[in-house]
Amino acid sequence: MRRGIATVSLSGVLADKLDSIATAGFDGIEIFDNDLIASPLSPAEVARRCADLGLSIDLFQPIRDIEGVDPRRFPDVLHRVRRKLEVMNELGATTFLACSNALPTAIDDPELSAEQLRAVGDLAVPVPAPLSAPAVAPRTLPEIFATAVEQHRGRIAVRSGTVAWTYGGLDARADEIASVLASHGVERGEPVIA
Repeated sequence: MRRGIATVSLSGVLADKLDSIATAGFDGIEIFDNDLIASPLSPAEVARRCADLGLSIDLFQPIRDIEGVDPRRFPDVLHRVRRKLEVMNELGATTFLACSNALPTAIDDPELSAEQLRAVGDLAVPVPAPLSAPAVAPRTLPEIFATAVEQHRGRIAVRSGTVAWTYGGLDARADEIASVLASHGVERGEPVIA
């Protein structure tokens, strides 16, 4: 059985946390973004250190407040997500954790959230597998989401207040929105500002 731990679970600086995690016999880590930001090590240096310690980087977390955002501010979110995806690539991580928007300015609109989550997924670029990993074809977030829809169609994917969307429902609604946008001449990858 593999054992992993999030760096946010320990106190101290990232370099010391990695040493402690490896000494404790863990196999992998979830890197907490604030630990990385506070570290003097670059993402590539963190990846090398983890490899030297025998630790895999299983997850990069969290990417916050990416849905339920005022559409006028959403281009800024996409810019931030692009940068986080670049950091993930440097780390060799293939998965990130997105947290719900808990800001007081969050817009409680499941359709808007679905549209924005789809746009974030479309941004994802294939992330190459780290050298120590078995050869696996790189996957984009839309591909990963499609797999989740196939495997967990009836499970809750997004919850906002009292509203919950299953993977299947979220996928169907995103397809409906994409279809409406396409019927109005909007092409894939083109930003939409309402």
